[in-house]
Amino acid sequence: MISSLLFTGPNCNACGTMKKNVGEAGLTYFEVNISTPEGSKLAQEYHVMTIPTLLLCDLISDSTMGNMKVTPLKSLVGSYPVLSIKQAMNEVGFKEGQA
Repeated sequence: MISSLLFTGPNCNACGTMKKNVGEAGLTYFEVNISTPEGSKLAQEYHVMTIPTLLLCDLISDSTMGNMKVTPLKSLVGSYPVLSIKQAMNEVGFKEGQA
């Protein structure tokens, strides 16, 4: 299964633009606010140093452990236009509306 994480934070104007563009590109995503303890931990785990960062991932369910294994496929750091987001989606095999 393929999914996406969008790392954002408060008072980030570019984050609002990126959320709008990701939506217009037809990509559903899980927003990670790096100002929360959980968001900060995820940002450290995936080496996110700048917001916004869109992380396109492959999620594999590990039924023996009851966890999800997340494999990053591509990251877009900063605010990107819709066309560039769609190109990145195509590169990793995402389809519009895919979570």
